Amino acid sequence: AQAGMGVVVEDLTGNGNFDIFLTHLTNEANTLYSSDGDMSGFRDESGGSGLGPTSMPYTGFGVVALDAELDGDLDLFIANGKVSVSKPVPGSDLPSPWDTLPERNLLYLNDGAGRFTTAEDVAGPLVSFPEISRAAAMGDIDSDGDIDLLVANLLGPARLYRNDTPRRGNWLSVRAYDPELNRDALGAQVALLIEDRRLTRQVGTASSYLASHPPDLHFGLGKVSRVERIEVRWPDGSIELFPGVETDRAVTLRRGEGTPSDG
Repeated sequence: AQAGMGVVVEDLTGNGNFDIFLTHLTNEANTLYSSDGDMSGFRDESGGSGLGPTSMPYTGFGVVALDAELDGDLDLFIANGKVSVSKPVPGSDLPSPWDTLPERNLLYLNDGAGRFTTAEDVAGPLVSFPEISRAAAMGDIDSDGDIDLLVANLLGPARLYRNDTPRRGNWLSVRAYDPELNRDALGAQVALLIEDRRLTRQVGTASSYLASHPPDLHFGLGKVSRVERIEVRWPDGSIELFPGVETDRAVTLRRGEGTPSDG
């Protein structure tokens, strides 16, 4: 048993199926459970993915899956902060014993096949400043096509990290909307068909730890300039196909305006 804190369910291994990633306390490796999409269940890929061993010294809470590089695969951001009193952290201005709890956050970059490496050299202040971080949420706050991060901290201000890294790829933001219910289609699965790939995300706002995200789905697309087709599986299981679109824009897919499909 492990002390699970944060959770995210996304296709982190690039095989088209949803995997489960969990954050845990210090000395409990964060865990990646990979799915092949059949009835065999999940495999523990924490070691082979690189996510487990590097997380051992940290206490993870909030976790966000985002395409930080806009290259078509999902990376991971983890908000860290201890819960057990230890030695004071050098440079902390918090009163005792809180000054023993700050930790730096982690950003992992995905190689496209579910193997992750830490990215201290490119993440800057996002991972270099130790705090007692808890919740983490994501969204494109400035509508420039990349994902920004909001981190809540104990005994400290919330931090809004605007992503100003140089653009390395194209993107598409998708909102799946049901006009009859006048609401976002939570639970719908949206798949982009591009060249020989199929990128799938599920509409949802409840993941991470004590956090909520916008329902818009963000896809990094690398050098792809046009999506050939979009498939939406609505929460009731019905499927609609929508025409392809150019990248680097936000689109809204309204239920009933696509072409029905048997899948």
